[in-house]
Amino acid sequence: MRNAHVLIVEDDEHWIETFTLVLAGKVARITSAATVDEAIGLLDQRYFNVAIVDLRLNPHSSPDETGMRFLRAVHERGLGAVIAPIMCTGYGSLNNAIEALRDFNVVDFVPKQEFGEQRLIDAVIKAVSASAAGSSSNRAWASASWQAPAAKLEARGVLATPAGGV
Repeated sequence: MRNAHVLIVEDDEHWIETFTLVLAGKVARITSAATVDEAIGLLDQRYFNVAIVDLRLNPHSSPDETGMRFLRAVHERGLGAVIAPIMCTGYGSLNNAIEALRDFNVVDFVPKQEFGEQRLIDAVIKAVSASAAGSSSNRAWASASWQAPAAKLEARGVLATPAGGV
């Protein structure tokens, strides 16, 4: 878990603080984004292997402000084998969980109503394992999909490729 580079995609400051407090000192880096657009922008700037994604970000700002849109962006960029997502939401439904698990390889679905520190830690451990397995089994694919973005990030001094590759 210490090698986790976590992106929190969450619009509620309380939850950002909660997730950060639980994970501080247990993971390599924590970055947060309050909007989907901000989170997508961060994908081009930094390396992440775990994403904690709120299913429904501020619906008043945009009806398209959903964690599912972020997960689509991860897959469109070819980062699905590198970033292991965890859905954490107060608006979860069975249909959302099924779609996230089926289409975007979400490793865990944590309802905020049932939130507990150990549940989040267990989910991050599971995500790190899934990310490592995805990177190992898809090393050539992941390396190829990260070459162009990684080259840009390394040129800016933003990315230091983790030991063992992507």
